[in-house]
Amino acid sequence: MAIQVFKNDYFEGETLTFKGPDKIDLLTYENGRWNDQIGSIIVIGMESVQIVGYWVKILSSNDEITTSIEQTSGIDKSQTTENELSASMTAGFQFGSDTLGSTTSVSTSVGTAIRDTVSQTLSSSKTRKIEAKCTNPNKVKITLWQWSMTGKKNGELVMELTDNEFICKKGSTPPKCPVGFCDDKDPQCETCIPGTFN
Repeated sequence: MAIQVFKNDYFEGETLTFKGPDKIDLLTYENGRWNDQIGSIIVIGMESVQIVGYWVKILSSNDEITTSIEQTSGIDKSQTTENELSASMTAGFQFGSDTLGSTTSVSTSVGTAIRDTVSQTLSSSKTRKIEAKCTNPNKVKITLWQWSMTGKKNGELVMELTDNEFICKKGSTPPKCPVGFCDDKDPQCETCIPGTFN
């Protein structure tokens, strides 16, 4: 959200725009030049955060995989808040693939569940390392995938998140379902739980 203030009535005269979330003290801002000098104001609604969740390829191998992955969260707090990001996830977000480049809308129940899954990562500003291990007794090509999310607001990146959730999968194609919504009978995550997508 933003506000645009004008020195004159009817949205005329000198103007100034403040982008939120922010707190401005007009007594001290620009030496009080705007204090008691605002004739009209416009509240500018800004779009919600557009969130995309996807699987990032970490590495492929024909042997067992043992590696460290990072759990990170970066939020531009000058443009959004944890509450706004949580609300955007709960409302449903886009699930896509970093390799296929296409996205599909997930249901609100999925958005709520995934918000709960990543809430600890989202609220943390620290980077954590987690050991990821994929067994490979048949020595076939396997790929390690890590769950990630990004958020954009008004075209600008305001959130980047890599969670501690990962999948080991045969071949090199990404999982077809959001984190936690692969069918229990399909360890390769080619089939999703019914109701995952809108």
